[in-house]
Amino acid sequence: MAQGLIQRCGKGIMGAYDRRTHPMAPPRLVVRPRHLNLSLPEDLHASLEAHLTIPTKDGPRVPKGAYQDLFISLLRAYFKEQGISLSKSE
Repeated sequence: MAQGLIQRCGKGIMGAYDRRTHPMAPPRLVVRPRHLNLSLPEDLHASLEAHLTIPTKDGPRVPKGAYQDLFISLLRAYFKEQGISLSKSE
């Protein structure tokens, strides 16, 4: 039912915000994210998970985005140390 309605309206899930008709649409990201599938050795993954885990009232858990934030900061530091520019213009 909902799929047919979306098709009749001509809008997909992401097409609901058209900048011409919705001036308050969220701004596009300058640097778009890309997905990366990564496999780690079990011992390294366990250490990483233990490092990122926080206690909560529902039990210990890794906060949303913690892995991403850590990998981004480590990669930026690595590229800076290696003298590699991350800008596309160079």
